[in-house]
Amino acid sequence: GPVRPGPPYPGDIVPGPVRPGGDRPPGRVRTFVLTFARGESPTPALRNVLLSCDPPRGTHPAPVAACGALVSVKGDPGALAPLSGVVCTTRYDPVTVTATGTWDGRFVRFVKTYGNSCALYAATGAVFSFGERSRS
Repeated sequence: GPVRPGPPYPGDIVPGPVRPGGDRPPGRVRTFVLTFARGESPTPALRNVLLSCDPPRGTHPAPVAACGALVSVKGDPGALAPLSGVVCTTRYDPVTVTATGTWDGRFVRFVKTYGNSCALYAATGAVFSFGERSRS
């Protein structure tokens, strides 16, 4: 017999209304996926973590410190102040990091290559501290 078009949902499942979750204002989302890769390309990523701030949590090993640093620059990883007292060699062993996510309703996409892991740590502190951190 003829095929009758049906709902795109299996069986009798019908989608319900979308309701906001929690009591946080919708513009207050502060979440990033952070990646670390060897070389001058962000792919393939060797490590990636999820970092959510407000409250600090996720798979990042130091979410409180990383979120504190990002709060101080309003979620802009490119505006992080370099750490004082960190001395690195000039040996070129590039690493590339990315931060992709949302900060207070604003989409953020950050990609940057650093000369080595130490230079990355000196420039970004705890934010990308989940990657390889040699003092090159």
